[in-house]
Amino acid sequence: MTIPMVDLNIQYESIKEEIDSAVLSVIRSASFILGPQGKALEQDIAAYHGVKHAVGVASGTDALHLALRAAGVSRETRSLPRRSRSLPRPRRYPISALYPSSSMYGRTP
Repeated sequence: MTIPMVDLNIQYESIKEEIDSAVLSVIRSASFILGPQGKALEQDIAAYHGVKHAVGVASGTDALHLALRAAGVSRETRSLPRRSRSLPRPRRYPISALYPSSSMYGRTP
């Protein structure tokens, strides 16, 4: 017998009406990017984390790119800034995950 690690069908069925309604709302509005649902999601995420703002991005690469920009990393940056002691310890990612974002700035991960 195979036990699935995550059974998304069970999760989906438990909130099917809510998901279907939300997806249809986005499709009907044709606001796939920067629409009211996206703005509401960002506001909900910010409230959940107790911060003023949250930004939805298209991919993990975009998230890393935005984080590097926020940290002040540019092509002229000689080394990456040290991790703030107030931030949680980051997960370890394969070096290939960092390459696209750091290479945008001429950096080697």
